[in-house]
Amino acid sequence: MRRVVAPLGRIVGARRLPTGQILVADASAVELRLFDARGRFVRVVTRRGRGPGELTNIVSLARTSRALVAIGGQDFVSVGLDASAPTRYAIPSTGGPPSGSVRGVFGTAQLLIGESRFRILSPPSQVTRDTTRLVITSLADPTQRRDLGRFPNQTSLVLVIPAAPGGLKFGRLETAPQLEIAVTDNLCWIGDSGASELLRVDVKSDTSQRVRIPFAPRRWSGDTLSQYVRTRANNAASPVEEIFTSAWGDREYRPEQMPAFRTLHGDVRDGVWIEHFLPSLAARPRFTVLSSSGRVVATVTAPRAMRLLDIGEDYIIAAEQDENDVERITLYPLGRR
Repeated sequence: MRRVVAPLGRIVGARRLPTGQILVADASAVELRLFDARGRFVRVVTRRGRGPGELTNIVSLARTSRALVAIGGQDFVSVGLDASAPTRYAIPSTGGPPSGSVRGVFGTAQLLIGESRFRILSPPSQVTRDTTRLVITSLADPTQRRDLGRFPNQTSLVLVIPAAPGGLKFGRLETAPQLEIAVTDNLCWIGDSGASELLRVDVKSDTSQRVRIPFAPRRWSGDTLSQYVRTRANNAASPVEEIFTSAWGDREYRPEQMPAFRTLHGDVRDGVWIEHFLPSLAARPRFTVLSSSGRVVATVTAPRAMRLLDIGEDYIIAAEQDENDVERITLYPLGRR
């Protein structure tokens, strides 16, 4: 284990460069920051703005064999593997709704774009799930479009809270199934966390197949859900967030089924790490690893509670909290067979 980066704001991604340096995406500051292999700050690579090489927000950090890509939703910045020459791109038009957003970038200079539609029905307090149409398009020629179809997307809770802006709080219902996506150089893995299979899409061969998830979703028990909600509410960042999170356990918003997995992580070998949904936030994360063909090749249990950010050939990068509850970036060695 090697702790390599000092505390930052809200970390949404980290990638190791061939030089051993680490590029970190900080969503709070809307910056890509470069650190050397020993964790010392080097420079800001790109920052908040609408000019060349700038972003208005950062939601994730991706890596291809050719570049590192900071995804901002409606736009993205591509950075060389030496953290040089940040170049901003606007999302190309796909003919879909204006709410389209970049969900991933392939090494083939293609984009995965989600075209979502969401509307709040009355009464305002409700659980709702929108849908998204996933489209693969070429960065150079957006008319080259492959429509993957429409998928159930985010399960959300809309709650009336007078103290919230506009009197409403809208957010992800973490206890219910969600759409999760992992994009690698040549593949994308798409899965509903409440279902029993993933869709594997190969952008090079233009083929797709269904891959069975080797474990099934479980049902929530009242005690397990109550404990989970109580822990999440106690860690809420604001009173509004605490009220919102506490409502997850209310009878009218309580899902029967627990998500089978929390999220999907793309592997440098085009495989996918499926992170199991564990109802204890203090539990060590557990992963089932699928190869690029969809075969189970490993199960991995992390040494401590952490958020996985990057999977390299011989390392992983994770965000974890120290003894003062400050989130830091840590690099671990990874052995492969």
